[in-house]
Amino acid sequence: MGKENILTSYLINLGEEVFKLLLAKGAIKEDAEDIIQNTFYKVYTLLDSLTEDNIRPWFFRVALNEYIDLKRKKEQQNIYLTEEIYSKLQYTDRELDAVLNKD
Repeated sequence: MGKENILTSYLINLGEEVFKLLLAKGAIKEDAEDIIQNTFYKVYTLLDSLTEDNIRPWFFRVALNEYIDLKRKKEQQNIYLTEEIYSKLQYTDRELDAVLNKD
């Protein structure tokens, strides 16, 4: 088995391991797949600067950081959505008060 095949096999196994970790941390399948794909892309672009000793911890760290960033982004979207709904509810309450106090 050639060196390239060994590396490919190692990275695939590593990706599967990190995928399971992301699911265990609460990521949905589609998000975990996207994170793994992005991490593989980063590995590919930085392959020359990674060593055998640091590729595993680097892969885990990059994937977990992407997951944390994604969670923060989703939480931020939920906050904005909640504020938007709240402001609409306030507007509806004022309209209702105006109708009730019309007399």
